[in-house]
Amino acid sequence: MIKQSEVFIYPEYCPFPIDGPCRIGPNRACIVGYYIEMYGLEINVGATGIYGPVEFAWAFVGEPEDLDLAQVWIIPKEDNVFAPWLHSFMGEEE
Repeated sequence: MIKQSEVFIYPEYCPFPIDGPCRIGPNRACIVGYYIEMYGLEINVGATGIYGPVEFAWAFVGEPEDLDLAQVWIIPKEDNVFAPWLHSFMGEEE
């Protein structure tokens, strides 16, 4: 939510069901939500302007059985470097 010159970050509930691609680890919790709650937005790579809700992609490296030894990055889907690669990877036109 944007209010004048302030940006507010609200937790967004995971859009995937319990068997979704982000539901890994012993508790089948959303890995993205877990890492944001645990480490904050410092796991973000990339940059984008904030004009409303920002959609993120995510990447996971490690073993799902031990989330504290793994790594998650969240990337704004409209990042200037990431967006062209993502569109190309997904077979979409920009």
